[in-house]
Amino acid sequence: MRVRLFLKIFAGVIGLGLINTPARAQLFPLKGKIVSASVSVAADSTGTLLTLGAGQFILTQFCSSQPTLSGSAFGTIALGGTCTSFNPGFALVSDQEVVCDNTAFASPGFCSVSGILEPNAKK
Repeated sequence: MRVRLFLKIFAGVIGLGLINTPARAQLFPLKGKIVSASVSVAADSTGTLLTLGAGQFILTQFCSSQPTLSGSAFGTIALGGTCTSFNPGFALVSDQEVVCDNTAFASPGFCSVSGILEPNAKK
């Protein structure tokens, strides 16, 4: 009887240990520079926040008054009017522009982004 109880407890402890193991993607080390960028945009226009070269940008937060955030390779990334946080981050691929898109609005607006810029990317 004690052996069965011990085996059940042991199996439960092992099971809980497996459940609490972090995903492999969370263990990937990010190397780069923390960057923030902002832009004011006129009504019915766009403004470039970042131009990515060979590296990539890990977006962690986007805030805007109303414009949306888009990338030339991704399309619309986030809707505006508030702050949106991405945890652990939203990976934007290389060779694209990250744009504050205010073309749907008749009043001026602003956008700001924060994230990790890899060494091969340019601001």
